[in-house]
Amino acid sequence: MSGSHSEAQPEGQFCWARLRVENKDPEFHTYVVGRQRLAGVSGRRGLPDSFAMAVRRQHDSVDIGGHDLIEVELWYDVPRGARVGGVRVSGDRDRVGFMNSSPVPYARNGVLIAMKPLTGW
Repeated sequence: MSGSHSEAQPEGQFCWARLRVENKDPEFHTYVVGRQRLAGVSGRRGLPDSFAMAVRRQHDSVDIGGHDLIEVELWYDVPRGARVGGVRVSGDRDRVGFMNSSPVPYARNGVLIAMKPLTGW
């Protein structure tokens, strides 16, 4: 894998996903890359790989403006032969609203977005 300033070899194999993240709220929200985990891969290898993310010049977190949509790449270095079932995504834990300080409801283990490998690359 290469970027504009460097290249990287995986310890195992690279797996990547492109996500569109929408903020439907009028306030800023912070999207944290490190919260997005691969299903079927345990430990640190199920988290975005910091070196691969740096090579691809992807941020660790992104502030999303009110009613904005962003697109991000997530890069993972997974063990060879790992069976990735998808990405478990999770958002922020901001308050429900201006006058309500309770956090927004969330799925404790994230929401699974199933994926299947692309072939023929």
